[in-house]
Amino acid sequence: YWLHTNMLLLNSKKMSKSDGNTVSPPELFSGKSEHLSKGYSPMVVRFFMLQTHYRSTLDLTDEALQAAEKGFRRLMETYKVLKGLEAAPKAQAGELDSEINKLIDLTHEEMSDDFNTPRALSRLFELASKINGLKGGQLSIKEVSADTIQRLKQTFNDFIFDIFGLLEEADGGEDGLTDGLVQV
Repeated sequence: YWLHTNMLLLNSKKMSKSDGNTVSPPELFSGKSEHLSKGYSPMVVRFFMLQTHYRSTLDLTDEALQAAEKGFRRLMETYKVLKGLEAAPKAQAGELDSEINKLIDLTHEEMSDDFNTPRALSRLFELASKINGLKGGQLSIKEVSADTIQRLKQTFNDFIFDIFGLLEEADGGEDGLTDGLVQV
């Protein structure tokens, strides 16, 4: 799918070659730009862009990219935790089970609302808090049914990889793919 997006800004200013206010994709990935403190992986850049609705102005700043990098890592680490999460024997669907299913439903609703990726991502982060709470024991795994755990795994997999097109860093690192994507 191709969507027309709103304007891309760099440090709150319109990008302009004459003002020296531009960053090319290779510079973004390598960090070889006076506007960046370092290079960012293609997956971090994608995650950064998903955090803004396609019809909204996107302001590219080093600080925003750093925050996106942290968010991306948190989401991927939560996905790894979720893959290892198993339902408790004889788990009974409780209030927590209902909360998780409601958040899953809301994630789908947000995406169905004009491709609202920022809100869908925020729902995934709400689910991430639940997942990490289950792992850490702050939330009881006995309140979450096996069906809900499976639905949670499927939702994270579908959204992260199929809908948002993100890859784990090991899969999205320097493998020559970005050269082919950037070349015209």
